[in-house]
Amino acid sequence: MSVVRANSSKVVRQLALSGVGIALPSLWEVSGELGSGRLVWVLPSVEGSRDAGIFVVRPRSPFVSAAVEAFIGHLRDLLQPRPPWDRFD
Repeated sequence: MSVVRANSSKVVRQLALSGVGIALPSLWEVSGELGSGRLVWVLPSVEGSRDAGIFVVRPRSPFVSAAVEAFIGHLRDLLQPRPPWDRFD
C-alpha cells in the first residue's frame, strides 16, 4: 500500500480520475465527475473540513459601484442556499 499526499487539488482530482485510489478532493473540483458517474462517492460518512469559505473582500467605503454590488449579488444567487458543487445528486 502507498499513500500520496498533495497540496494541489488538481493533482488529487487527476489521481482520482486515473483510478489511483480513494481521494478526499474538494467537491467543487469533482462535482461534475460525480454527477456524470466518472467518480463515485464510496465513503459518504467521511468528509473534509467544513472550515473553508468563500469571501468577498472589498475596501470599506460609503460608495460601492453598481458593478461590484451586481457581482456580489450574483455570487449570493449562485452559492445560496446550496453551492453548485453540492448539486450533483
